[in-house]
Amino acid sequence: MNQFITRFVILLALVCSNILLYSQQQLRYNERPEFIKANTHWPFGMFSGLDFSGGGDPVPFSSNIPWDGSAAASDPQTGALLFYTDGVQVWDADHNLMPNGDSLYGGINLQDVCIVPF
Repeated sequence: MNQFITRFVILLALVCSNILLYSQQQLRYNERPEFIKANTHWPFGMFSGLDFSGGGDPVPFSSNIPWDGSAAASDPQTGALLFYTDGVQVWDADHNLMPNGDSLYGGINLQDVCIVPF
């Protein structure tokens, strides 16, 4: 029985190490070079955010988002802000409410938001 357990543990360790090696080699969708700049703007609650498009230290920027649970989309080629949202409203890069970008959820959104490129 001891040999069975030893062999099982060794086999399990080999499988786990292969899974870890494979997962480290694969880039996630948002880590691919052509999409790195698409994640350069991070809006936060309290009407603030960070801009990572400069390549150096992040630069703070003002947003229209009063609470947490927000998301932004930036141009994948240039890193320029395209739009951001709190799940209820959507604002453009100039911080103007976009057409049809109001009352998306019908009230205060208490959950996080995710923008999916399609």
